Amino acid sequence: MHQSVSLGWFFGHGSEGIVKSLDAKLDAAKVSIARGQNKTAVNQLNAFVKELQAERDKHVNGSAFLLLKLNVDFIVGKLGS
Repeated sequence: MHQSVSLGWFFGHGSEGIVKSLDAKLDAAKVSIARGQNKTAVNQLNAFVKELQAERDKHVNGSAFLLLKLNVDFIVGKLGS
């Protein structure tokens, strides 16, 4: 995600807060995965995608959305849920 930020794919007033919110969701999912709580992690990753979708074309460009969503979909698939 931070690569997308450095490329300017997150933009506009308030985008810093959106990045922090998305980061918090990813951090929570990492903790859940480390604890073996895959279902919780999937829920957290789905919340990440919903927020990402809500910000698409407002503060997140299409390239960032697609890249991040595909990565989340891959992780969710690996978690088996």
